[in-house]
Amino acid sequence: MIEDVLKTLGVEGGAQRIYLDLLESGAASARMISQRLSMPRPTVYDGLNDLINRGMVVSKSEDTKTIFGASDPNYLLQLLDQQTASIEHGKKLLKEILPSLKKKTKTVEPQIRFFAGKEGIQKIFNDVLWYKNIETYSLWPTHKMMAILGPEYLEWHNKRRVANNTSLKALRRYDSKLNFQKYPFMANKKEDLRELRYAPKSMHFEISYWIYADKVAFVSASEKPFGFIVHSEEFAALVLMHFNVIWNISK
Repeated sequence: MIEDVLKTLGVEGGAQRIYLDLLESGAASARMISQRLSMPRPTVYDGLNDLINRGMVVSKSEDTKTIFGASDPNYLLQLLDQQTASIEHGKKLLKEILPSLKKKTKTVEPQIRFFAGKEGIQKIFNDVLWYKNIETYSLWPTHKMMAILGPEYLEWHNKRRVANNTSLKALRRYDSKLNFQKYPFMANKKEDLRELRYAPKSMHFEISYWIYADKVAFVSASEKPFGFIVHSEEFAALVLMHFNVIWNISK
């Protein structure tokens, strides 16, 4: 979706609506854009100035008016390339100075972070991907998490986890077995660094957790999903004890 591309570039709100309008309806004056979008004229000018500064909109004079039009959409690729290069450069610099920053700076790590909705749950799962070469442990009702996150996201996440050499011991509900021909990325496969067991029939859990490094991520598989990450080495060790008890009686 073009909206997702624009959001990645930081083009949102009024500026995004203006750019999409110019793409779909063609060049126009600020007054015409205001009428087409039912948007106040000052807001239109603010959005146009933002887009012009980014090079996404060009202007020209016709008689006594100024007409605005969208630049060639191929320019968006250039912007994405520039952003990617800038981010990679920033990451390289940060890796170089991070050791000295840790020595000089006293940081306070939030112990608990809360998230809500599908995007919030994805942020929780994405936090696991910051870690490499570790063993992790999860307990979750697979069918419900599949409904919340979707197979496309879970397949992408599985590939990233494997690329990070992060192994997973996964406990699932007995009644949440999946069709592995349809969802091979959720199967008990060595190449996916996953060892899978099913909890006893008597155990019904709606809350999922994922233990990784010194963190535990909890996710509720309710109609209005929410979750939180607890950052505590002691707490992670305690939950791992709970996991191991169930793991040892599961098949």
